[in-house]
Amino acid sequence: MKVFRGSICYVDFTDITRYAVPSYFVMNQKIYEDGEMVVIDDPKSVEYIRNREYILDFDEISKLDEQELDLRIKEAHDLLEMYAKRLLDLPIFLRNNLYKEDKFMNEYKIKQYIYYSLLDYKLNKKKIDNTILTFIFNEECQLMLKKNQKVLSKYN
Repeated sequence: MKVFRGSICYVDFTDITRYAVPSYFVMNQKIYEDGEMVVIDDPKSVEYIRNREYILDFDEISKLDEQELDLRIKEAHDLLEMYAKRLLDLPIFLRNNLYKEDKFMNEYKIKQYIYYSLLDYKLNKKKIDNTILTFIFNEECQLMLKKNQKVLSKYN
């Protein structure tokens, strides 16, 4: 999951490591209960994460009702079936070549990751919502404290 607040992006560490994200990103890892969230404040890095379709946007996905979420899961599943059917319809020698084709297999893996991320969110919605919102709230409180300390230090 990814969450944007102003110029800062919070993203689940698993989503970053799933597909190679360039290592030049400036990241400050913050740990929460069941895994790791990464706080990204570098503008180029934030934009890069914003454009990764395989990382679900928390603000977008958390607003969906159950039927809308089920529809997104069904669409993702149908897309995976289409990819599988395309593979199975090919003669075996072409299929073997396609397995070696990085672009096709990478697209398939991305679609698969989106599907399983949606399923995971549906099954663990309350826990994920609570964990992410708590993490962001704590981070934003810490940022406000730092800003207030800077202001107060000017008067001391």
